[in-house]
Amino acid sequence: MTGEFQEHQIRDVIRINYKYTMGGQSKFFIEIMKNKKLLGTKCTKCGKTWMPPRINCSDCYVPAEWVEL
Repeated sequence: MTGEFQEHQIRDVIRINYKYTMGGQSKFFIEIMKNKKLLGTKCTKCGKTWMPPRINCSDCYVPAEWVEL
């Protein structure tokens, strides 16, 4: 035996069923995929815009709203 390995390739299809959703930020991914729009979130109090989007402003701790970038 020379210690060398032979390469073997196996072609197959693997189906993956996902159990979990994208969650509260799923709107971000749907808009990119379907409408080719990039979304972020904007704080309703201080006006900071976040990308990637956040549910709440990390400075004011108030809910953020969706905005198109």
